[in-house]
Amino acid sequence: MTQENEIQTVEGESPQESHSLLWGGQAKSGFLSETDVEQLSKEIAIQDKIRSLVVKVTKPNHWETIEGQPYLNAAGVRAISTFIGISTHEPQIVKEALNDDQGDWIMYTCTITATFRGRQVTEVGTASTRDPFFGKAHGQWKPLSEIALGNVKKKSVTNAKNRAIKSIIGIDFDGELLSQLGVDTSTSNKVSYDKAPPKTSEDKDNAAKAAEMVFEMFGGDKASCQAYCTRITSFTTKDGKEISGKPSPDKWSAKQLNFKMKDTIQPDYDKFVSTGEVPAT
Repeated sequence: MTQENEIQTVEGESPQESHSLLWGGQAKSGFLSETDVEQLSKEIAIQDKIRSLVVKVTKPNHWETIEGQPYLNAAGVRAISTFIGISTHEPQIVKEALNDDQGDWIMYTCTITATFRGRQVTEVGTASTRDPFFGKAHGQWKPLSEIALGNVKKKSVTNAKNRAIKSIIGIDFDGELLSQLGVDTSTSNKVSYDKAPPKTSEDKDNAAKAAEMVFEMFGGDKASCQAYCTRITSFTTKDGKEISGKPSPDKWSAKQLNFKMKDTIQPDYDKFVSTGEVPAT
């Protein structure tokens, strides 16, 4: 593993250190006094009101539903911070150039300190090109040259700010709570990793047609059919990495299916019909 650059992270309290006594004094020996309890009750009531207000100030487009869970995006972070006056220090970002058996990838780690009502919290957010949202296409990892690193970097900052806001106001954004507070995320952007879009009836018909052609060419031999389909959908990335194909047309994306039918399967099938020649596997 190699680290491209190193910087000093922001000094400040850790999230664990920030949760001092709400009523502001030093810890007292013995039991809480009636005054302490009364003050604590007031602070809790204030915190509850703040939670309700900050969530209600958001709009549906401030949220994204990622794998079924609500996530506050950059616009939502700005809306809440501006509304209740959360100030954040300049983010400190470390970029690491890493390598594993899948190839080269980049990790951004952002450290940010937020201040609100005299409290200070330091949180860390990360984002990398191993995030399927940035790094995958058609079920395969993309080479770094095809990934917008600036967007990955921004995501690490958003993640850090998101965590800082949740820590400093003591709220966790879950679907049930948002619903109780009257926030409708049903129209928010939905993100589901590594899943192809639903196929149309035409796509399904094309997949069935392709499978029939392949089945006929190889006399119904399953191993040969799968080997052929895998071969024609395999490819090499710009950085020389071999990407294995998929063994069945019903596993292909609509774009891949349409291209392979026109470019490979139909010509191979026409040749098979006219000459009896079986394509290579």
